[in-house]
Amino acid sequence: MVDIPIIFPKYTKHRIIKKTRYCSHQNKSDFPKNVRATISYDANIQAIIAYMHTGQYLPFERMSEYFRDVCNLPI
Repeated sequence: MVDIPIIFPKYTKHRIIKKTRYCSHQNKSDFPKNVRATISYDANIQAIIAYMHTGQYLPFERMSEYFRDVCNLPI
């Protein structure tokens, strides 16, 4: 018997923390430099999207259906 395990996406959440010290000075953290949007996809997902779009000519609706149904990842 051969089987493929269920795919669960791995999410990394970044938070910005702002703190005011007793002397009224504020410290504020920044997002990492590679985070540019509210959600970003790593290299593996980008490669699969590029392959499906360029190599297999799949329209976006079918790609998002695949990621939702097979990978449990809404795009």
